[in-house]
Amino acid sequence: MEKHTAIITDVRYKMALPIIRDIAQMGVKVIAVEHDNSSAPLGFYSKYVSEAVFYDEKSYIDKLFLLCKFQFDETGERPALIPVGTSTMNALLKPEVYKRFSKVAGFVIPTKEQLDLLNNKALLSKYAYRPCPAWAALCITFTNKAANEIKERIKKSLGEDSSAASDIWT
Repeated sequence: MEKHTAIITDVRYKMALPIIRDIAQMGVKVIAVEHDNSSAPLGFYSKYVSEAVFYDEKSYIDKLFLLCKFQFDETGERPALIPVGTSTMNALLKPEVYKRFSKVAGFVIPTKEQLDLLNNKALLSKYAYRPCPAWAALCITFTNKAANEIKERIKKSLGEDSSAASDIWT
């Protein structure tokens, strides 16, 4: 039986490494893809990568589509497409691109609404002032720097003396 495939893009980022590892440890074939002019993308050197592919910037999305289509044609299953970088996410979220890819790949990306929320400080602040039980709040980040920044923003909005602020885990 052919094992499942995941295509992980933007493997120059450190956050791609645990994604590659965790997915491969579940028995999924991992293909690492990069399009930046990085001379040594981190993900290419992971022992968990079955295949490493570099595409030039101009034809990146078209070649990524062909890779997904090839995997789909070979296995009969749509590969999981996991973009790590925001530029790839934004390119894939364009309606015409999303529609094209959805026929040959399964997306593991945030929705446009989720991206809009994460990039809109005013909207996030609006939600921050709506009370909710502490156990119902969850923030996921890929770096310690981002986790600490979120923690500091929450502490600032709750007030340093708040007992809830001291219960934040990172």
